[in-house]
Order: sequence, then C-alpha cells, then structure tokens
Amino acid sequence: MKQKKLPSLLGGSMIIAGTAIGAGMLANPTAMSGIWFLGSVILFLIIWGITTLSALMLLEANLHFEKGANFDTITTQLLGKGWNIFNGISVAFTLYILTYAYITSGGSITKSLLNRFVPELPINHTFAALLFCLALALFVSISTKAVDRMSTILISGMVIAFFLSTTGLLSSAKSEILLNTVAHTETSYLPYLFSAIPTCLVSFGYHICVPTLVNYYDKKSKKVIYSILIGSLLALIIYISWQMAVQGNLPRGEFAPIISKGGDVATLLSALNRYIPVLS
Repeated sequence: MKQKKLPSLLGGSMIIAGTAIGAGMLANPTAMSGIWFLGSVILFLIIWGITTLSALMLLEANLHFEKGANFDTITTQLLGKGWNIFNGISVAFTLYILTYAYITSGGSITKSLLNRFVPELPINHTFAALLFCLALALFVSISTKAVDRMSTILISGMVIAFFLSTTGLLSSAKSEILLNTVAHTETSYLPYLFSAIPTCLVSFGYHICVPTLVNYYDKKSKKVIYSILIGSLLALIIYISWQMAVQGNLPRGEFAPIISKGGDVATLLSALNRYIPVLS
C-alpha cells in the first residue's frame, strides 16, 4: 500500500510564523522601549524559549489523543470539566483580542490598497475589514492546505519586503544608541520589565495551531516539532531585526512623545524620519 505523502515542512513552518507575526509587531519597539534593545533581546529569547517549550509540551499531550483532538478534548479528559470551562474562556478571550487586532490592522491595509488602486471607489474601514475577513475565511474554509499555501506566499513576501525596507535602517543603526550610552537622564530599565512582558508574550502566540498541525501531519511528531522550531525562530529573527532597526536609530528619550500618543506607528515613523531623512 502506497504511503500517504505528508505536506511540506515549509507550509507548517509558515503557518506557525504567520500566526505569531502580526501587524502589532510594528509597535514592539515602542512597547519595549523601557527595557531598551539589550533588555528586549534577552526578554525575546526567554519568552521564545518558554513558549517553544510549552508548544512542544502541548504537542506531546496532543499525540496521546485521537487524531483531531483539540484544546477542549485534551483539557476535559486531563483536568475535568471545571478546568475545561476556565481554559475555554481564557483561550476564547485571547483569540478574540488577537482576532480584533488582526481585523483592525487588516481592514486598514485593505482600505489603503483599495484607495490606492481604485481611488474612485468609496469605502469605509468597516467594509474594508469585512472584505479582509471574507478573503481569509475563503482560504480557511477550503482546507488547512490552502492556509498552508497562502501563509507560505504571504510570509515569504513579508520577509523579503521586510528586509528590503529595513536594510537602510539596519545599516545605519548606531551602537551608542542601541546600548543607550547617549542617555543623559533616564537610565533605569528594570522598572519597565512588567509592562514589556505582555507585548512579548503576544508576539509568540501560535499555540492554537499545534493541534491543527498534529492532524495536518497525520500525527508525525518530527514534522510538527520542526515546524514549531523553524516558524518561531523566523519570528524571533524578524522581531530582533525590527528592534535593532528602530532602536538603533531613534534614541530612547524620543519614545516618550510616541508613547503619549498611544504608540501610534505613524508617530513612530515620523520620529524616525527626523533622524533618517531617506524615509520621507
């Protein structure tokens, strides 16, 4: 009997990376400006290690259940209905927040693209967000393989575009700014640690994909393990590169007015523009 061919490792890796990396990444340098670059790198590495370990533990638990088992099945059988309700509420709360963030950012990008290519078409943010949701829902409704293909295309394009657009920022990053040796007033970092942790944790929130990948790879654990490691490492590299690109050019003291405006990305880019005129 001919053995069923498993999906490619690249697809699973891109599903992990695509779930972890979102538009919220743009705000990471601002949200983590209190602990600055070295603190951010250390925190990223710690959170990456913890979340990767927890994902592998979730994989191990999932492998002991029937194919297609999810969070609800695992929690109910291992911890009982009470903890399952608590777990369900926690997972739903996290996913709704992440979904809201994705839809809001995706709607803005969709609106911007439509206004650029079809300027005569009147469209508001709500309708643009709806179009964005429908486009994603189409791929999800087809199959996991369709999500695999779409994630591979989008993440590959994003990685190429990211490094092309940040090459100038990375090459102009200054060690004295990264190490904050130019600071004359605020030089404390530890008090800002707890405000940076939530942002860092959300940056590696891909665990909901683990049960899906177990089913997708027909419970072949090595494929899932490599997907988790490669996908999460890709996210880690992109996060650290973005931190270096921004915090290597914009002094720490310049983040106060950005934070006062809610960490708006446009304000961040405007501040960067004062130090790197090529951005204009």
